[in-house]
Amino acid sequence: SSDGLRLFELSKALDEKRQPLVLTELAKKFLIQPPQIKKTRLEFMNYSWTLAKNVVDGEVYMELVTALTEYAVAYLTIEKVDFLQEIFQKCKVFLTGSEAIQEKLCASLEKLLLKVLGKSSTITEVLSIDSLVPLFDYFTGNIKKKLCQMLLTTVMKSSGVIADSVTAHTLLGLGKIIHNSLDFLALESEVDTTGNLLRDVISKIDFGRDLEQQLKILNQARGIFINFDQVTDLLIQKAIQCAESCLRLVKYRHTRKTLGFAKMCISFAVITIPSLKKQESQLIHYIRALQSALSNNLISETDSLFRAACNLINNLMCVP
Repeated sequence: SSDGLRLFELSKALDEKRQPLVLTELAKKFLIQPPQIKKTRLEFMNYSWTLAKNVVDGEVYMELVTALTEYAVAYLTIEKVDFLQEIFQKCKVFLTGSEAIQEKLCASLEKLLLKVLGKSSTITEVLSIDSLVPLFDYFTGNIKKKLCQMLLTTVMKSSGVIADSVTAHTLLGLGKIIHNSLDFLALESEVDTTGNLLRDVISKIDFGRDLEQQLKILNQARGIFINFDQVTDLLIQKAIQCAESCLRLVKYRHTRKTLGFAKMCISFAVITIPSLKKQESQLIHYIRALQSALSNNLISETDSLFRAACNLINNLMCVP
């Protein structure tokens, strides 16, 4: 640590080309053995960050700020890591270069974000980092899509569930960016991969006993991702589960309000099931929804679902 501090002082006399390289290595060294005095830690960060603003080489800049970001996340309060916005702003300038440069910088941005995300213990903490999610608006096209995919993939692999509406809406917003980036030229494999990712992320949203909030999120997700059968299949399952959970919570004795809620859940399923491409999948969900409607004493809905299931069976039997 003391050797690092001496090198830090000596680095101030270096020229503008060598100084960023030395500070990058010092940041990596301090990550292993940081300065003991907090004031010195902050002094190193402030000095290095000020110097980074003047670096004109994109690759050198990203190496330095990535090392500084990891250092800051480890030894400074993460809520104060407000310089992420500045990194993205500067990278947008560097991304005007060739495709090879863009790919390299995008990989560096991915590495930087992973450093931040890797130090966050929960999904909520990841998405509550100041300025993290809005940073994606600095980019367009494939770069923006790739960064959103990376964040959703990281969130999906995190432990725990999403139990607050702000975080859930943020994730749906990121998913919408990816969804809107796909067009009729997209490969089927890419569409399937995207659908699976969105399904896995939505499956982590669980508001527990707040079933009304759960149904609201399902409605929002249906409006955004209706073209993905994997997502639609999950939304139908979750809506039916909401009706069943409601019945258990009232100990199988509905009030007018809870009966109305169960009816909304079943109606969600009835409206959504026909959008599934495979008729076999439709039939499975009709039967499941029918059973739930019957358990909730929703006679009219049970009758409608029974008729829909019978008609679908007739259609399937007529298929050669």
